[in-house]
Parts: sequence; C-alpha cells; structure tokens
Amino acid sequence: MPKTAPQESYTKKYSEESLNKAIEKVKNGMPKCTACNKYNIPRATLQFRLSDKFTKSSHGPSPILSSQEEDLLVNWIKDCQRKGFPRRKEDIQTSVKQFLDESPRENPFKNNLPGEGWYKAFMKRHPDLTTRKSEGVSVASSAISEQDIRKWFRDIHSYLNEKGYDEVLEHPERLFNADETNFQLCPQNKRVIYFGALKMCMRSSRVKQRRH
Repeated sequence: MPKTAPQESYTKKYSEESLNKAIEKVKNGMPKCTACNKYNIPRATLQFRLSDKFTKSSHGPSPILSSQEEDLLVNWIKDCQRKGFPRRKEDIQTSVKQFLDESPRENPFKNNLPGEGWYKAFMKRHPDLTTRKSEGVSVASSAISEQDIRKWFRDIHSYLNEKGYDEVLEHPERLFNADETNFQLCPQNKRVIYFGALKMCMRSSRVKQRRH
C-alpha cells in the first residue's frame, strides 16, 4: 500500500465573534476587503457566510421561534434601545409569551413563558446582543444644549425616513407636543439587553429637583 503524506490539520485564525463582527460591519456598509483585513477573516469565508448558500448549523433542540420570528424580536430590541427604552430579560420573555399566546404551538414552556434556558440560548444565537447596566438620566439634572436639540431633530427625521414615515412631517396637524411623559417603571441600574453598534442605553426618569 503506497504511503500517503500526513494531512495537516487546519486551525482557524479567527473567532466566530470576529466573523460575526465582520459580517455586521459589511452589512452596515464597510467594504468586504476592509472587514477581512480588520478582523483577519479569509475573503472566501466572509463571502460564503454572506451568501444565501450558508445555513448556520446548530446543536440541541430546534428553537421555538423561527429565524424570521427571532429576527423580528431582535429588531424590536434594537428599536427600543434607539428610542431610549432598552429592554430587560423579563421584557423579552414576556414578549415571547404574548406571541405564543396569539400564535399557539407546541413548546416546553409553562404557560408559554420561556425560562432561563431559552433566554441564554437566544442570547447565544445572537452574539451581537449583550447585557449591561442601564444608566438613569433624570429630567431635572440632564443638561440639554441647542446642539443636542438639533441633533435630536436630525435623528427623528432619519428614523422616520428609514421607516417610511417621513410624510408625517408634511402634515403639522399630525404632530403633537406634551410636557409630561409616562415612563415604564424600572429599578435603577437594572441589567438590560444592549446592541453594541447602537447608542442610547439610558433610561429617562423623573426626579424632584432639589431646592437650594
């Protein structure tokens, strides 16, 4: 029997986290070549992971929600963060329960409420999400400059344009102003779900202004 040369084992020089970051950067407009060089990802690997041919393999039982349904949940988490209302773990679990109540399917949850195991698996499937402590910003103590206000209007215009709602700006009668806002109560320094590519992980809270 002829001798065969021993095959060298291939060791990846990049982590799955780096690959996910490169994919996210490309989706946000970074050139593929730049992303490959920055995160040390082979161009062919990045190209394949971005293509429709790639199907991510998973171990263990299938998720209760489909990939499309989980994408909707992730987008909701991101939208809430952008608006200054980051979601907690309990909010995610309650949201899934409400969805399963309206769209019944077989699941191992008690009363359709997912537990700690599902939550950890969900976060693992979406490594771009993480947890951190939110920072409470009081209305009385936050300093707002003219530049901040102008930036807020630019952000609002950009958001409405992105969602296809910019037409509302052409109808002043559809715009409302309020001097009091009701915020969902949340304990100080509560851990919230955080998407690293976005800002605004702060919660607005009303406190009494101290008299001097």
